[in-house]
Amino acid sequence: MRFPSILRGAQLVVAGDEHQLPPTSFFVSESPEDEEELEAEEPVPIVAGTSGFESILDALGSLLSFRWLRWHYRSRDERLIAFSNAHIYDGMLTTFTGARGGDVLCTVHVPHEPGDEPNSPSAEVNAVVDLIFDHARARPDESLGVIAMGIKHANRIEECRRQRLQDDPALASELGDFFDETREERFFVKNLERVQGDERDSIILSIGYGKNDRGQVVYRFGPLLQEGGERRLNVAITRAKTRLTLVASFTSHDLDPERSQAPGVQLLRQYLQFVESGGTNLGDAVIDKPALNPFEVDVRDTLARHGLSLTAQYGASGYYIDYAVRHPTQPGRYVLAIECDGASYHSSESARDRDRLILTRSGCHRVFMPPDLGWRGFDGIRLRIRRGFGSRARCGRGSGCRRLRCSRRSPAGPGRASERCAGGRARS
Repeated sequence: MRFPSILRGAQLVVAGDEHQLPPTSFFVSESPEDEEELEAEEPVPIVAGTSGFESILDALGSLLSFRWLRWHYRSRDERLIAFSNAHIYDGMLTTFTGARGGDVLCTVHVPHEPGDEPNSPSAEVNAVVDLIFDHARARPDESLGVIAMGIKHANRIEECRRQRLQDDPALASELGDFFDETREERFFVKNLERVQGDERDSIILSIGYGKNDRGQVVYRFGPLLQEGGERRLNVAITRAKTRLTLVASFTSHDLDPERSQAPGVQLLRQYLQFVESGGTNLGDAVIDKPALNPFEVDVRDTLARHGLSLTAQYGASGYYIDYAVRHPTQPGRYVLAIECDGASYHSSESARDRDRLILTRSGCHRVFMPPDLGWRGFDGIRLRIRRGFGSRARCGRGSGCRRLRCSRRSPAGPGRASERCAGGRARS
């Protein structure tokens, strides 16, 4: 009962996300045998006096004024949130680019094995456990969570993991620290309905529904078939902070878009397609990026003539860095951000938005080029860009590298940029 606590306050603030899960009785049982029966149930209100409403947020929505919270903080690379932003939030979220490249999103296709059951295929269970152990060895400092669509599949993954550790004492000793339950962000295996509110550095999302003996996908997608199934999928695909690995016994090409009209199943097919493309194919969701102005075109052409490989309007949604400079030997990684006081930059509401959060979180160091700099000043900035690019490229991931910044009020004089060290102290 929530209303007595609401009545005690002089002011009420209700925060929530109508695109994620409301309170529900789905999966109230932990018995895998009951899973088929539970999938036919409808979500029920759990607060007295709210019949017809699915949550407190829904019940009070017509009584309170609201304000969108548009900034997304969890994902350290916007590819982790780009799909939900495009398909669920209509592009309203402001997200931040990342400089990592590479394995932010990846998919593991587990080939169908004849005789394997379509609900929680054993081959997929074993593949997920292999990925868990690989992560524990390669990235022990990164937290990990495993999300399965159904209870049965989640239980089988956890049982397989425990059994392997029990059967191999050397393995248990090697990975014991990683699976320590006293860790701040301890490892977990959860079904879809229990994961809302959780987040981990890395997430393994295992579909757990496979093919029959004829090699055909069985369209039993559990909670995704229900009304609001797309919201459940949205929860699962937005739990990762650094990377997400999708494990499935089929690909997006195996799913017939005409076979099921359930929004959750349709969204799953598009998400498989998105991850298989490495986070580039958003399907029907088209994102319009701002056009380059003449000054930005001049910057691009001049730097390109000096051998820098540039990506214009780098980003997936919300905020675009005018130019990101690629690493010379690792084309998927970016080492320098160049801002030209373009549409994205001057449309930000505050300097904190632009400088402290957006570019710091992107992992790139920054050079700012105001349009009134003049060509003499531009030549000086160009040299600093080349020097900064070289130092960033030499130092690998850039820890401790200098940050370059040029502003029209630079104390160093026209054509010279002031430098700000990583520790925040300025030097000329």
